[in-house]
Parts: sequence; structure tokens; C-alpha cells
Amino acid sequence: MIIFHTLVITKNHQNSKFMKTSLLSMKNGLTTAMVLLTGIASAQQWQVTGNAGITPANYAGTVDPRPFYLRTNGASSNPGQAILNEAGSFIVDAVNNSNVAKVKGSIVNGISNILGAQASSSLVSGWENDLSNGGGANIIGGQANVVLNNAGKSVALGWKNTIRNSNQFALGVGIDLKDVYSGGFGIDLAATGNRSFVIGSGTGGAKLTNNIPLSIMFGLSPTSTMLIKDKSVGILTLSPTANFHTVGTVRFENLPSGSGKRAGR
Repeated sequence: MIIFHTLVITKNHQNSKFMKTSLLSMKNGLTTAMVLLTGIASAQQWQVTGNAGITPANYAGTVDPRPFYLRTNGASSNPGQAILNEAGSFIVDAVNNSNVAKVKGSIVNGISNILGAQASSSLVSGWENDLSNGGGANIIGGQANVVLNNAGKSVALGWKNTIRNSNQFALGVGIDLKDVYSGGFGIDLAATGNRSFVIGSGTGGAKLTNNIPLSIMFGLSPTSTMLIKDKSVGILTLSPTANFHTVGTVRFENLPSGSGKRAGR
């Protein structure tokens, strides 16, 4: 009996110790859970209905040099995708992960566009536009336009236009601009002079080219039809020597009576 009693007491003591240990573990677990819940409740979270009191110290994004992805239909094999990339440019992909921007502050959308390290603050839209050697603040739209020589502050809209210097604009197809402050509007054109502009069309094998500074050239073949310089216009000549200088025939038809007389007669 004494032995049995001792065993009972020992067993009861062990049960009591186990219960105390279990209660202590539960208490510790509840305390930890409460701490976690309190931390979650007090932490700043982005709400689907919006947040109040946001400051510049708050942001959605990454803390390391990694891109931040935004996707729609993300479970599909080809989700809609926009990226604030690791350099700090915003990219909207038409073919996911096909665009490259190695610079901060540019906006890119489309397919296989390339922006180099100097092409900051540029707007690029379309396919296969190459600014790998371009400068900043360019506006490029269309396909296969190229910006070279660190050129900046220029515009190229269309197909296969080439910007070689700053402050140029090309609107069309196959326009090649070389000197500063030059521009072209049309197809298969080139401007090589400072402040030279060309409007019209060349041919697939030869461009209508204006290499005369401070002039505007018009034509529909590789040969200029009209050139305008300051206070002079040349028809079929690139060197007008009068206010109006034409080479070749001139025809006036159905003029009012007396309009052909010289002044003073």
C-alpha cells in the first residue's frame, strides 16, 4: 500500500507538471500570436480601397535593384505586363520582356525597343527603335528608327528614320538627318546642312537631299523642284540670284487683261 500510494502520488505529480508545462506553452504561444497580430494591425499596408496619410516615404516597389512588375491576367501564359525596371524607366510590353532600357526616367511601350545609358527622359513607342547610342529627351514613335551620336531633344516618327544630331525632327519614312536644327517631312529624304529642311519624296534608291544651310527644299524626285532661301525662291536651281529665279520655261495662262504690262507703261 505504501508503494502504491507513492506511485499514485508520483503519477499525480507528473500529470500536474505536464499540465503546467502545457499551460505555459499555450500562454507563450498566445502571447506571440498577440504580438504578431498587433504588429500586423499597426503595420502600414496598401489597401484595395486606398490609403490615407501617404507621404513620400511610403511606396510600392522593391528595396533592391530589381524590377517591379505589374500584371493583368497573371495566371495566363502571356499576361499583360508593365515594369518599373531596375534603372527607373517605365515599360509597357507588347511582347513581354522584349524591351531594354538602361536609363532612368524614360517611358517605353511596344516590342524590342532599346534605350542606352544616355537616353534618359525619352518617350519611345513602337517596334525595334534603337536608342542604344542616343541621348536624352527624344520622342520616337514607329518602327526601326535610330538615334546616333548621343543626339538628344529630337523627334522621329515613322519608319527607318535616322537622327544623327540634336534638335532634329523626322516625320515619314527613310529620312536621314545629319546637321543640327534640320528636319524632314516625307519619304526617302536627307538634310545635311545646318538649319536645312526637306519636304517631299525621293526614290527607293536615291534620296532628295538638301545640303544647303538655312533653306527649305521641295521635290518629288532626287532633283529639287524648289528651294527657298532668305528672301529668294529658286525653281529648278539651287542658287537663286533674284527674289524669284526660275530655270526653264515659264507659262502664264488666262491672265486678266493688262496684267502682263510692265509697271509705268
